[in-house]
Order: sequence, then C-alpha cells, then structure tokens
Amino acid sequence: MSSTLSGQIEFGKSVYHLLDKESKSFQKTAEQTKSASEINIHYHRCYWKIDPSIKYISGEITTYFTWETASNQFSFDLVDGLEVLEVKRQDTNISFTHQNNLLTLNFEEIAEKGKLDSVTVKYQGEPPTTGFGSFVQFVEEDGPIIWTLSQPFGARDWWPCKQTLSDKADSIDIFVEHPAPFKAASNGLLQSINTDGETSVTHWKHRYPISTYLIAVAVANYEVYSNYFIRNETDSVEVLNYVYPRTLEYAQENTPLTADMIGVFETLFGEYPFSSEKYGHAQISWGGGMEHQTMSFMGDFDIYLNSHELAHQWFGNTVTCASWNDIWLNESFATFCTGIAFEFLRSEEEKLNWRRSYINLATSQPDGSVYVYNPTSTDQIFNFRLTYVKGAMVLNTLRWKLGDEIFFKALRKFLKDENLVYGFANTADIIRHFEEESEQDLSSFFDKWIYKEGYPVYEIFWNQTPEKLYLQVNQSTSHPSVDFYALPLPFRIRGNNGEVIDVRLEHNAKNQVFEIDLDFDANEIIFDPEYVILSKHEIFKVTEVWDGDLDILLYPNPAINQVNIKTNRSPSFIQEIEIYSNDGRLVERYSIENSQGQPINIKLNPELSAGLYHLRIKTQISTLQKKLMILRD
Repeated sequence: MSSTLSGQIEFGKSVYHLLDKESKSFQKTAEQTKSASEINIHYHRCYWKIDPSIKYISGEITTYFTWETASNQFSFDLVDGLEVLEVKRQDTNISFTHQNNLLTLNFEEIAEKGKLDSVTVKYQGEPPTTGFGSFVQFVEEDGPIIWTLSQPFGARDWWPCKQTLSDKADSIDIFVEHPAPFKAASNGLLQSINTDGETSVTHWKHRYPISTYLIAVAVANYEVYSNYFIRNETDSVEVLNYVYPRTLEYAQENTPLTADMIGVFETLFGEYPFSSEKYGHAQISWGGGMEHQTMSFMGDFDIYLNSHELAHQWFGNTVTCASWNDIWLNESFATFCTGIAFEFLRSEEEKLNWRRSYINLATSQPDGSVYVYNPTSTDQIFNFRLTYVKGAMVLNTLRWKLGDEIFFKALRKFLKDENLVYGFANTADIIRHFEEESEQDLSSFFDKWIYKEGYPVYEIFWNQTPEKLYLQVNQSTSHPSVDFYALPLPFRIRGNNGEVIDVRLEHNAKNQVFEIDLDFDANEIIFDPEYVILSKHEIFKVTEVWDGDLDILLYPNPAINQVNIKTNRSPSFIQEIEIYSNDGRLVERYSIENSQGQPINIKLNPELSAGLYHLRIKTQISTLQKKLMILRD
C-alpha cells in the first residue's frame, strides 16, 4: 500500500487517522480466539453480485479446507452488519451464529483431523465504511465505481473469510455478476466475460497462494489495454490496465514504465513471481494504491506509486509478513524499491534527491521504531515516516554496509526460500538470510535500527597538516534507546585543483580520529555524498577556532583558583592547554592525557595576577582559543 504523487509524504503523514474507527473495532475482538484456527484453507470460489451504482453486495462463497484439529466448529470473520442467508456443507444446511463479527459454524459431528471438507456461505447487505474503505462506492466523472481494499482488517467487512496472516488460500476463482456496460477487475487471469442481456458475469482465475487481504474486485466503466515486459521472443509478462476513459491517454503515457521496472526488479530480486498469469492495474478513486495480487489498485500511475505497488508482488505478496508487527517486510522493502526505480530509470540527480528527501523525512522526528509494537493500531502499522520511509532508508544503510553483491543475493535467497516463498515471514527470517550470506552477526544492527528507536547524529571535524588529513567523527544518537551505531562511513574529499577521492572509514568508537594520507590540498569534505546513511550531520573545518565558532565551555569564568574546560561541539581529544597573557607571553602550559569526553580541571598558578588571559586548547587536529578572566581575592 502506498500514497502517491508529490503529495505522497504529506498524505502518508496525515491520512492514516482515517483508519482509527476500524482499528478500534478490531481491537475489541483482538483478544478473542482467532477465526478458523481449526482449518487450513485451500480454495475459494467467490461469486459476487455487484452494481457500482449501489453500495451493496450479495455473495456465495464456497471454501474448501482441511481440518487441522478434530472439531465440530469453527468461525469465519464477517462483520455483523451483513446478513447471512444460509450455510451449507454440500447439500446439507449447517447451523450457525453470527455475532461479534464472527460467523460460527456448528456441525453435528466432530470432523477428523486431516479431513478435506467444504462449506458454502450465502450472504448479502451493505458493507460498512471503515478504514481505507474496505468496500467503496464512488461516483466518478466516467460513472460509478465499486472497489475493495481489505488491508489490514477490512476483508471481513465485505465477505466471510479467515482474516489472518497465518494461512493462504492455495487458489481462487472469482465470478462477478455486474451490469453489462461495466467491467470487473480482479486477481489472476481473465477466463471469460459472459453477457446475457443487460448483465455480464466476469470470471477470473488465480492459481497461486494468496493472503485474504490481497483478494479484491473493482467494477467500473473501464477502458482496457495492455503493455508487455518482453524477456525474449517467446516469453513475456502482460501488464493489463483497467483505467477510466478520461485518464486513458495519461495512463498510456505512464504505464509502459511498469514493464521497464519489471525488468529491473527481475534482475535484482528474481523472476516476477506470478509470471504464468499477469500483472495489472485497476484505477480507483483514491489518493494511494494497494498491491492486490497480480492486480494493483491505483489512484495514479506516477513512478512513486507504480514502483511501490509492483515491488509488493515480490515483497508482501510472494513473501508476506507473518504479523502486522513485521509490516516493514512489506512496506519498507516496497518503498526501498521506489528508490531502486529512481536509481535505474531516472537521472543521478533525481536518485539523490529521492534519497535526500526520504532521509530528511525519516529524521524529522527523533524517535520511533520500524518494528510495530502495537499491531492493533493502524496508525502505527501504517506510520509513513517509520514503516515506509525509515525502514526503506535502513535498508539503504544495510546495502551500503554489506555491499550490493551480498545484499541482493540475500534478498533473492529470501524470496526463494522454500519455507517462505508464497508463505509468511517475520523479521528473524530476513535477518537469517542477511547473516548467512554476509557471514556476519547482524543482531546488533537490526536490534538498533529495526527494534529500537532513532538514528545517529554526526559532528565531523577536519584539518590538514603537511603530513596528514585528520578527520574526527563524534556521534550522538537521537533517542536514548541506542547508545552508538557502528557503521562504515563514506566521505568524499575534494582538492583545490579538482581532485576527488572517496574513502570508506570504519567508525566503531565515539569521537574517533582518522588519519588519511593525501597527496593534494583538500578544500572540502563531503559526508555521505550518495545519501546511503540514515543520519543527520554537521561538518566543521578546524584550524584556529575561537569561542564564538564552537561550544567551548569554560567555567567558572571569571575564575579565581581553578577553571574547568569542556568541548561539547568540537574535537574532544585535548592534548595540551596553554595560557597566554594579554600581551602574548606564554605563562603556563599543561599536558593532558585521556581527555576524551571528560571535563578538564586546571588549577591556576596562584602567582598569576588578575587580568585577561588567552587559552590555546590544542587537540589532535586543531587549536581552539578562548578568553579567560582571572580574579584575585
């Protein structure tokens, strides 16, 4: 799921409060027994009657399943406002109760564990308006439309189902009966459109495992056309587009980009995971998009939304988060892939602008974890700054740390893991794949970047002598849950005569000083020129630095018997302190050991007369100056 266009960031920061009603409704039932935990879903045959002019649905859902436990009862999720007409097991009526948004089926005998079984539920009614809509009726310029969007808790609002992140249907058939002038878009391959008078029945067939929230239909006055990603003369993937007539030309200009992105994503992540069917877009009246399996519902076709929803076919649909706590496995990865689209299909400037703007957004507040600790709150599940943007830039940081070869190889193996592919994964699964491929212990990295809060804030000081370029990196963190982030840091050094070199420095200690051999005169140090580190930073060139330039704390001042010195925003490895009289004579010199980060106490010589003095504070890479007034009793 994603927001869109230049308003994407503002949309992401504000729109999710619309989910509050649905979130609270779900929270009331969250502690109840999970629906249909006694069965394993295999197949749904869904027959829906939908007229986009009327917000109403009638349906007949046949579900095939295997009993996971010996039982005579299980429950589907279904909102109370929909009327259940009957439930049958083959030709036999099944007794049921429908309350607390659960449709509970009661069988006369206990079914054996492992038994294959099926039930058919007939129902009707007006689905409620919750969250992003679940089941939305809207009147467009080109006519009315009805579309569904079930993530995260909305599937039960319009059909009886097992609303869970633990079970996927192995396959589905979807039949939509609708007025003949309209077209119905859905998952999988279009099988037929049979028209009888003023009514049509559209049949879609999908033969891949699918999560409940990814099943969807849209019925509208669509124009239909196709683009193709062509691998070779005999192998291609259709990109099928259902769009409003008034936006046909605009869509036709933008959707060819999808084929280009499939090519990029296949190179990096492996073959499009639903190649035997299609990928598609169905336009809806909304400001964002939703990655329904093989048929994303789209509010626009710009590169942001286009790339994000396409990427979900790998990250979210092929391998789906095993809980809403782990939603970053869907949304952070899809947002990261928008950056990939800019990297491979746009200019260098556009790529860097995208990265810079997302780092700025992720660091606009000091707190917040990527991992969702309250998965009943949709505001937290879909927090745009954290779930989408921060998570994406954490992946960018990890990519820099590991290198492209290891990073993308780990992702390909993750997506093809036989225990995960077309199934579910949690954060531990992706950590395992990155660790196995890199042969590194990444527990600390993920603990700090995913489970804890904040990001590093760097202050960088540099100076050049005839022998060396000295560079000191001080790090603080935006949130106290993390004390220090150990990372390789990228720097670009520019010289007076156009020289340029890039260096990678392993930063593993606070206030670390690096010595760099350099055969030219540097005039500029650039930190993170490619915007690969999620952080904030400031850079200072230090030679002779006075009081007003940096926070050199000198207290008390005026002083009588002693003075304390602390350098908050300057190089902190103080080596020597000299005191000069106001006429420039050296009157005292102090050698300092182990000054890192600690205030220095200087006992003043009692023979120094009252008056104004100058302190010269020498560090490894600079000399700092400060005025001192000495008083006498």
